Amino acid sequence: MLTSAAVDTELSNRETELKAQSEAVERARQSIDEQVLEKLTAGRAVIAADEARKAKAAAAADLQSKAKEVTDLQELLAQRDAKLGEAQKEQAAVVRKQRELDLRQT
Repeated sequence: MLTSAAVDTELSNRETELKAQSEAVERARQSIDEQVLEKLTAGRAVIAADEARKAKAAAAADLQSKAKEVTDLQELLAQRDAKLGEAQKEQAAVVRKQRELDLRQT
């Protein structure tokens, strides 16, 4: 049979052991929390970098599209200017012929 001092010692030892286990569990929990935080931080950085890359690619595509649109419009303007020049030459020729005819008739 155990004496009261032995029981007290046994209880004290168990209490110390439980306290040590509780502290170990708390340290493990803190370690897990830190690992989760590190992974979240790394994941956020990857997501932010990916979103920045996508935004840059979208902006580049938009800029390229606008540049092509400007080029197309410049070509259209050049074509229209050429047609206008031709029409003006033809009109000038018609006006000259009309004057010549008017001068001949008088």
